[in-house]
Amino acid sequence: MKKGFTLSELLAVIVLLGLIVAIIFPNIVDQVQKKQKEIDDTKLKLIYSGAKNYCIENNKDFPCKVRLETLYKENKIPFEIKEYQKNGNYGEYTYIIVNKIANGKYSYKHSK
Repeated sequence: MKKGFTLSELLAVIVLLGLIVAIIFPNIVDQVQKKQKEIDDTKLKLIYSGAKNYCIENNKDFPCKVRLETLYKENKIPFEIKEYQKNGNYGEYTYIIVNKIANGKYSYKHSK
């Protein structure tokens, strides 16, 4: 009697592995996309915060227009803008416009 697997046993294993991958792979891709969006949103919040702080510290009148490169050079954001523009959803923007609203709140817009 020969030892080893038959062709049907190998095919069954391959089919089962294919089914497992087909079920799991979309979930993994979806989770990676969600995490990337969370990272982009967090970076955008940091940009907003840095722009607001820059305008306040430099006694700029509102609305205040700030270049993203200036925020990086002034250490107002903890990541390099070029990398963010390459990977983030807001890469085409070069300015943040900060506008002061009542009760110490601010609004933000992107500009080219």
